[in-house]
Order: sequence, then structure tokens, then C-alpha cells
Amino acid sequence: MSPEQPLSAEPIWNQVVAFALAQAKSGVSGKDLLAVAIRSPEFSAANQLLNKGSKLEDIVFTALALLGLNLDRTSFDSSPTCLGYDNRPE
Repeated sequence: MSPEQPLSAEPIWNQVVAFALAQAKSGVSGKDLLAVAIRSPEFSAANQLLNKGSKLEDIVFTALALLGLNLDRTSFDSSPTCLGYDNRPE
């Protein structure tokens, strides 16, 4: 496994953030953007902890692992290979 590094070092993360910012600037509502964000397991876990009385500043997650991605790519697209689901026959 690679050593830990900030998400900003991951090209796919930067593209996703840029896409979200562009969507917000083009008029997509925060509610609509949140509808996508709340699908993450991290958001769900934090939300469950908050609903049980935890404080946000006390919640700590382990490092994110991006598994199954073709890390040689420098841009994001929605192709199955990019998403780690390459079902092509070998």
C-alpha cells in the first residue's frame, strides 16, 4: 500500500472538487450537491455518530484508500476502467 498523502495529491480528487465547484457556480443548489455527498460511507458514519450525540470535532476517520483505480491516469472519466470495473476479457 502506498504511504498516506493528502487527497489534493490525487488527480481524481482534484477533478471531482473542480466539478463540484463548477456545478455550484453554475447554479446547482447546495441541496442538490449534498444529495450526492451524502451517499459516501464517511458521511453516513459521521451522520450516525452525530445523531447519537457525538461532536463533529471528536470524529476521526482512518486514511482513505482508493482501491481498484488505474492510478496512471491523470484525469477522471466515467469509463469502467477508470472506475476500477474493467470487465473486458483478457
